Amino acid sequence: MAFQTATALERADACDAKAKKLARIMTQLIKFRACRDARRVTGDAMEVRGGCGYIEEWSDPRQVRDAHLGSIWEGTSNIVALDVLRAIRC
Repeated sequence: MAFQTATALERADACDAKAKKLARIMTQLIKFRACRDARRVTGDAMEVRGGCGYIEEWSDPRQVRDAHLGSIWEGTSNIVALDVLRAIRC
């Protein structure tokens, strides 16, 4: 997805209208996927460390909190879906 988006961005910079639309859609999908996967990865990292992952001396609790904030700040899946629909309609 990232490479496809990068290619679309290059074509969009060259004034390709279809590439601009594709880049707008793909960017939203990458944000959604990255935020969703970050929660899973940080949760798994905490599980690997066992009890040590829950204490504040380790970085895991902060990373788990930050992973959840990514979904909130970047937009929930419903907001991302609405933005993709707007991009498709344009």
